[in-house]
Amino acid sequence: MIRLREAKETDNEKLIALLGATPNAGIVSLNFERKPNFFYGSSVSAQQPRICVAEDEDNGDIVGVYGNGAREVFVNGVKKNVRYLNELRIAEKHRKGRLLLRIIKDFHVVQEEGEYAQTSILEGNSLSLPLISKGRKGLGTYYPYSTLTTYIMSTTFDFAPKSSLVVRKAQQEDIPKMQLLFDQGAAKKQFYPVYDFSRIGKDDYYRDLTIEDYFLAFENENLVGIMGTWNQEGFKQTRMVDYTTWINFARPLYNLWTKYFGGFPLPQKMDIAHYVMMHCIISQNNNPKPISALLHHIRKELSGRGDKTMNFGITEHDSLNAAVKGFVYRKIKSLHYLVTLGDDMRDDLDDSLPLYLEVARL
Repeated sequence: MIRLREAKETDNEKLIALLGATPNAGIVSLNFERKPNFFYGSSVSAQQPRICVAEDEDNGDIVGVYGNGAREVFVNGVKKNVRYLNELRIAEKHRKGRLLLRIIKDFHVVQEEGEYAQTSILEGNSLSLPLISKGRKGLGTYYPYSTLTTYIMSTTFDFAPKSSLVVRKAQQEDIPKMQLLFDQGAAKKQFYPVYDFSRIGKDDYYRDLTIEDYFLAFENENLVGIMGTWNQEGFKQTRMVDYTTWINFARPLYNLWTKYFGGFPLPQKMDIAHYVMMHCIISQNNNPKPISALLHHIRKELSGRGDKTMNFGITEHDSLNAAVKGFVYRKIKSLHYLVTLGDDMRDDLDDSLPLYLEVARL
């Protein structure tokens, strides 16, 4: 008998074991882990986490996990709590039964009438929740709302246009001007997570961050751009579980090539992939030029300390996509949905405001 219930801290070891046993298969098999504590990552995804598990009551095993916590985001320029559906993992032997449908239905248990949630699904995912839930009573409707491009960028070199902007690390005294620029810029995008820079170092929502992890771009002493760097390996890891035979054979030569010509080195099987997340991407008037200058400066900084890869996301129709010109990267697409038991809410959203998804908080 499988029972759905809210997770407890005492579930941590079983949750880590579940994640270790449920890699994402493909030509490169990946495992997204949450050591040493599953709940650390959950508190970064949501300010009010809600993690639930599927427990096999016969043996006490955790055979599924899912989250639908809430966080404060900008909607039509106003701060609002919105749930985000994530963390979904199901043990392989339970994937062909009705457990997934039970989980999807439970996503909506805490939703109020008319409330909607966000979720993202990798393009081409065979377990696409919208297809499974389409037309099924009580499972909600998944309304497509833009596409996210995750840029996986090499730090080896770039050919970005030269910039006259001054870029430096943030300091404590910069917080008031950072907050002003952020509030102005984030309010002009849909679903941008609210940041309070004064909470850094005091709140689990900003785990392993310091103010010096943020970089600022200035024009004539005026702050025109912000970008944060975030090494999340202390609570979230991506393990390279396996490669197809031909990739495993070619990996040493490929890695040698990337050393001199740029690219994304592939770790040995079962090793952790090392990368730094870019987040809190803001520029005055959504101008891509400060973001390009910040990417160039941060790329050099990361390369100098041995980091090979930097990741971040920008959605379609956002002018900031122009900032990646001249950099070495590859792209991964994700589909973003708004999920509700009620009516289609998209007509209530200002479609002139581009969607922003914080990849570091997915």
